[in-house]
Amino acid sequence: MHRLDLDNRELPVDRGQDEEEDLARMLIAAAWYQVLARTPIGFAYTPLAKAALEDPAAFTLTRLLELPDRDLVADVTAQLHKAAHSPLQALRAGTRPGNCVGGPTFAGAQITADADIVVDGLLLDFKSARRPLAEMSQRTAWQLTGYLLLDAADQYRIDTIGLYLTRSGVLAS
Repeated sequence: MHRLDLDNRELPVDRGQDEEEDLARMLIAAAWYQVLARTPIGFAYTPLAKAALEDPAAFTLTRLLELPDRDLVADVTAQLHKAAHSPLQALRAGTRPGNCVGGPTFAGAQITADADIVVDGLLLDFKSARRPLAEMSQRTAWQLTGYLLLDAADQYRIDTIGLYLTRSGVLAS
């Protein structure tokens, strides 16, 4: 990840095909670990869990990055390409890494909640639904409103909430 220098605003979001595929594989692996954190029962069915249990001694980072299916990697790289030519590009160009807080949590909250990112007062949640209009729900609206309310101490100075739809490249706030 460090080699890709993702915080460097001088570099384009688009990278070489090999680098993007490597990044996609890392993102997929991270998503599988996220399944473990959120729903341990579902984790048992991930390729990561199956491979790790199959041969723990041979389970290396190289093996982990070989696990994602080619079509899954292609789907993620397509979303990366979409992001490079979306409103996220302008948001990235207008900010510094120090203005971005990934995975913000909310001190004093009595529930566990972690949003996706706060950028200069914009709380942005990423949705990768295949049919976003059909799958967007009141639950999503409550989720965003909840994050806003959980920042009662105004730690992140949120003044706008928004959604970025990864498959269509739409940013709505």
